[in-house]
Amino acid sequence: MMSEIAVIMSVYKNDRMEWFKESVDSILNQSFNAIDIYLFVDGVVCSDITELINHYSKLPNFYVIYSENNVGLAQAMNTLIKSNALAQKYPYIARMDSDDICHEDRFKEQYDFMEKNSNISVLGTDCIEIDESGLELNYKKMPSSHCELDDLVIKRCPFNHPTVIIRSEVFMNGFFYNDKLRNTQDYFFWIELLKNGYKFANLNKPLLFFRITADFYKKRGRGKALN
Repeated sequence: MMSEIAVIMSVYKNDRMEWFKESVDSILNQSFNAIDIYLFVDGVVCSDITELINHYSKLPNFYVIYSENNVGLAQAMNTLIKSNALAQKYPYIARMDSDDICHEDRFKEQYDFMEKNSNISVLGTDCIEIDESGLELNYKKMPSSHCELDDLVIKRCPFNHPTVIIRSEVFMNGFFYNDKLRNTQDYFFWIELLKNGYKFANLNKPLLFFRITADFYKKRGRGKALN
């Protein structure tokens, strides 16, 4: 079976090797296996992560791009999309973060939904927030319909970003993350897509374990609000 989904993720110096391994393994162990993984190494990383990347690079569905300097998430995602995922003409591009964990049926559920709902361009899911030890903290339920998401976008981000799957045609039509932003780039991206008539949805199933780290709320402070 040809690969249907390109999963894009980025890793950088502050990531933990054990979390990164859990994240990648959760993609490799999906019940839906028509998946390729594209990793952007955002600057110098620790030797343990480098060794792990070298191990994964031997797999036929794992591809890596290295950057000498830290360029940030938006540019990392855009680079992967433009240089690999689009060139391969995958129907879908999915996001994943290097410290989160996919439910084993995540991509099967999302692929099936997108195949049945051709009007939806971006699909997210609910998630379960976990702490640094992997203990469950909270179930984060999202609005599911496009109308709800469109109405609420001024107040909150419509997606848990690492849960989304996006039709490749969105990028083929010239829409990308704003790499001038160091944060909130996903929120600006969703607003731009809504402005241009794209339809959104969320699956009300907890298909991602979203890790809340010690500095999670620091990253969402005054600077992000001003941005």
